[in-house]
Amino acid sequence: MDIDREIGELKVHIKRLAGDNRDRDGHPYVKFGVLARDSEFESLIGALKVAMQRNIVRYNAEPLLKDGTEDVDIILLQE
Repeated sequence: MDIDREIGELKVHIKRLAGDNRDRDGHPYVKFGVLARDSEFESLIGALKVAMQRNIVRYNAEPLLKDGTEDVDIILLQE
């Protein structure tokens, strides 16, 4: 699977899991732990890193780990 397709799927999952959750700027967000438990991505972390570099998502933790960063907000900047 190519990274652009993975990022597209990442956007869909974030919007679906965010529900009504929005940051102060109106962007949907989901906790990393929720996304990690739900995600079918084999390379979730890689897709998130590239999406952050492309300014598609924002988060305030590096590295993202399933244990220890579950409460980090993954904010979708570009829908």
